[in-house]
Amino acid sequence: VRQRNKVEKKVREHHRKVRREGKNAIKQGRVRKTKLTASVIPNNMPGKHELLESLQQQKQIAAEERKAIAQALKANQALKRSNAKVSSMAANVMTAAANTGSEVGFEEPESVNALESSENPKMRQEKYMKELKKVVEEA
Repeated sequence: VRQRNKVEKKVREHHRKVRREGKNAIKQGRVRKTKLTASVIPNNMPGKHELLESLQQQKQIAAEERKAIAQALKANQALKRSNAKVSSMAANVMTAAANTGSEVGFEEPESVNALESSENPKMRQEKYMKELKKVVEEA
């Protein structure tokens, strides 16, 4: 048992050393990371052209999906930022009303659910800002 544990320990240390040396070799430029290439298709394969076209279409679809996701994330972040500004503006209105002694009835816009169901985030943000301005002006 002791001998087996000793051997296992040496093997672990060796693998660890090899991994460390590999990382250092890449950092120093002695070894280059190889990029995975697309599947290699032989020239004499029947239907090669169609297969290459379908692969290219799949790549384009994946790229479009990534762009759509990135745009959705940007819009979501912009909406969060605008909501933070809106909440700070509402807090300022409330404190100003408290300082003057008047009472402010701050109501949520009636179309909040309609705003959330809107497809375009930019339009949703614009509608929300319009509603907020109305409420602030009324106060």
